[in-house]
Amino acid sequence: MKNLYLKLFKSLFSFVTIFAFFVQTSFAQTNLITNGDFENGTANWTVWSAAMATTSDAHSGNGAVKISNRKNPWDAIVTDVTSIIENGQTYTLSAWVKIPDPAVNFRATLQLNAGGTTTYTGYIGSNNPTIGSYAFYSQTFTLNWTGNLVSANLYFETDAVNDIYSDYILDDVILVKSKPIIEQLQEGPGWKDIKSTMLIGGCATESGQNYWTNPTAKAQLLKDCNTVTVQCYPGWGRWDETLHHVYHVDEFTNRVKDMKKRK
Repeated sequence: MKNLYLKLFKSLFSFVTIFAFFVQTSFAQTNLITNGDFENGTANWTVWSAAMATTSDAHSGNGAVKISNRKNPWDAIVTDVTSIIENGQTYTLSAWVKIPDPAVNFRATLQLNAGGTTTYTGYIGSNNPTIGSYAFYSQTFTLNWTGNLVSANLYFETDAVNDIYSDYILDDVILVKSKPIIEQLQEGPGWKDIKSTMLIGGCATESGQNYWTNPTAKAQLLKDCNTVTVQCYPGWGRWDETLHHVYHVDEFTNRVKDMKKRK
C-alpha cells in the first residue's frame, strides 16, 4: 500500500511539474518596446528638451537611463510606438522608475495623432510617486482611436514641486499584449471543447447526481468533456461512510479505470 501511495504521489508531482512548465512557456509574452532595459544604451529612445544619459544605477542588468535638466513636465524620454500598437488591442505597460527629488503626478503619457486629432493619455500614474528608490508601476488598458493613426509617442513625465522638476531614472520598460488567461487556455489543444461544469462525485454534489450514481450525469459527462480532473483530498466519508477519512485505493483505481475505458 505504501508503494502504491508513493507511485501516485510521484505521478501527481510529474504532472504538476509538466503543467507548470507548459503554462510558463506557452503564455510567455514578447516585449514590444525595443531596448526597454537600456542594455544597448539609449538606442530606440530620444529626449524632448532635456538631457539624457546612461547610468549604472540600474534596476536590473548593467544600465538604465537618467533624464535631467527638466523645465517642463514634457521634458522627457520618448520612444516611437506608432508601428507596434493596434486599435482595439489591450496592453500591459510597466516600468521601474527612480525619482531622486520631490515630484508629483508621475505618469507614462501616450501621445496619439489619429484622424486629425492629437490626444494625450496618462498610464501607470501615481500622484505621489516613491522618492529616492526604485518603484514598480504597471497598468493594463485598451487602446481605441478614430481614423488613421499618424503617429504615437510614449514618454515619461512628472510635475514640479516648488517649481523644480526632478530628474528621474528609467529602467525595464515593458509593453506587452494582454489577454485574459481563460482565453489562452481555451485555445490550447484538448481544452477548447470542454462544456460541462459538472462535478464528478464527492460531497460537493449534495443531491448525489454525479458520474457514478446517475446515468444521465454519466452520459452528459462522457458526451461533453474531453478532459477529466480527479481530485482526492481528506474529508468526510468518501467511499466509506463507516471508516471516515479512509481511502479505498483499489476501488478508487477501478473507478478511474472505468472512466478511462468509457472515454
